[in-house]
Amino acid sequence: MTKYGTIVALKNGKATLQVPRSTACGDKCGSCSSHCNQGMIEIDVRNDLHAHVGDRVEVESTTQLILGAAFLVYVVPLIMMFLGIILTNVVASRIGISPNELVAVIVGLFFLALTFVGIKICDRKRNEDRKQIFTMTKIM
Repeated sequence: MTKYGTIVALKNGKATLQVPRSTACGDKCGSCSSHCNQGMIEIDVRNDLHAHVGDRVEVESTTQLILGAAFLVYVVPLIMMFLGIILTNVVASRIGISPNELVAVIVGLFFLALTFVGIKICDRKRNEDRKQIFTMTKIM
């Protein structure tokens, strides 16, 4: 996936870019009737090309890394929530009490929240040495 953005800040060998947020209709927002608001997002990339603030640059990303990140953020928390619900019912049955759906849902939501906290902590710890999702390829 190729995107184009403008550098708004430089810090520690990284550039912060503003790029248009992708929408469900892709680059053809005028062709659909959803009237979506295409805002800007900021991403950090290594400044291997030694670009300056205000430069317009091309960045690319690999589909595999984006799909992996999406799986981690969207699918893993849902799996953990359902696991919490199932484990609550199994444990309740094993210790001889009748499973309570409300308790199971609360435990499932706790697992969901705990997963998001774990993802955030891991993201902060791996922030410096993780693979970059976006790579700066060209100064326009």
